[in-house]
Amino acid sequence: MTKTYEERKEYYKQRYIAKKEEILAKQSAYKETYPEKVKATKDKYRHKNIEKHYAYNNEWRANNKDRMAFLISKRRSKQLKATPAWANLEIIASFYKEAKRLTESTGVVHEVDHIVPLQGKQVSGFHVEYNLQIITKSENRKKSNRLLGNNI
Repeated sequence: MTKTYEERKEYYKQRYIAKKEEILAKQSAYKETYPEKVKATKDKYRHKNIEKHYAYNNEWRANNKDRMAFLISKRRSKQLKATPAWANLEIIASFYKEAKRLTESTGVVHEVDHIVPLQGKQVSGFHVEYNLQIITKSENRKKSNRLLGNNI
């Protein structure tokens, strides 16, 4: 006899509850063994469901305004602490102006990126003109909070 969708759903739910530790251990081992496959699968899903992803992020931000305010304040504080007295603020400001100009002229959003991240896991950079570059928003999201091409 063929099970209905609801019956199958309940069966897998009960199976997960009964074997949760075993299932999580297998999933963890798979992620460690095949990180490229896991990343490719996640990227493919995200690309196919980009609107759903944006909606979720927007909803999260709306429901967590206090957390967002904290994160923005934390970043601003890090940036201020990472700006030494000898930094040329005029040149730094010119990076942001150029990113805005590129965005307006090309229609592609450009952002100022810190080559060495301000909040890196193993090394943190300064907010100085030598540590800035202008890249597209999508490139900046891919780079995230790490150095590209390095394991620092």
